[in-house]
Amino acid sequence: MTRHTLEHTATILAKIAAVDRRIVGEVEIMAWHEVLNDLEPDDCLEAVAILRKETSDWLMPAHIRRVVADIEKRRAAAKRRALLESMTAPDGTPMVEPAKATKALEEAGLAQEQRPWWEN
Repeated sequence: MTRHTLEHTATILAKIAAVDRRIVGEVEIMAWHEVLNDLEPDDCLEAVAILRKETSDWLMPAHIRRVVADIEKRRAAAKRRALLESMTAPDGTPMVEPAKATKALEEAGLAQEQRPWWEN
């Protein structure tokens, strides 16, 4: 994970301000940073682009957090799918025992996303 700095937050706010012309100063950067500093900066920038396509609302940190959560869920689901596919033969036959597959998912931090093939 990239360390989210004040400079990253300033860049995110500058991207937002380019559209809605909000005034961005040190106080605003600090306030947004307090709420967004645990998120990947690139995910926040992607969230701004997505939101600008979806809404004309005045963006707030909660909007960014919601979209970043969706981005993270999609990324985890894609990783989980790839891992499950790597454990399945082309004909859909499992190539590993269910316990080993579950352990691999847990080790990858992907154990809760969707039901694996052996639970369907």
